[in-house]
Amino acid sequence: MITIFYVLLVAVIERLEQNRRDVMISEKLLSVLEAEAMTGRKASTWRRDIHERRVGVVKLGRLVRIPLSEVQRLVSSGYRPPADRPGIVVSKGGAQ
Repeated sequence: MITIFYVLLVAVIERLEQNRRDVMISEKLLSVLEAEAMTGRKASTWRRDIHERRVGVVKLGRLVRIPLSEVQRLVSSGYRPPADRPGIVVSKGGAQ
């Protein structure tokens, strides 16, 4: 009975190892400082959002990396198109 369990366990572990080797990181991972430079948000704001789990991260030991897709998601969620406000004329020549 123990032998069958051991054989199954070894097979599962080998399968997991093979899957891990097959997975390639195809997305750029940014440090907090790189995300700060890219977006203009303070590093402390990024760290707070990571701590409060507002932003998905990848942990590599002690290192914390932010996937580029998370940065792009955050930026695109904050985009607001210009409002179409009837009756307001915007001068194109500047102040006179």
